[in-house]
Amino acid sequence: MVGEVGIAFHEAAVETECHRLRLIFADLVVAPVATGLSPFVVTD
Repeated sequence: MVGEVGIAFHEAAVETECHRLRLIFADLVVAPVATGLSPFVVTD
């Protein structure tokens, strides 16, 4: 989708029973990662 300002925008939506989350953004980059990569792991 191209917005009124001439920039391509993307939308990601997640809906649950209690919440509706919509993310609208430009400049999306999707890159492949290695199998098993876990950059945000919280340890005790």
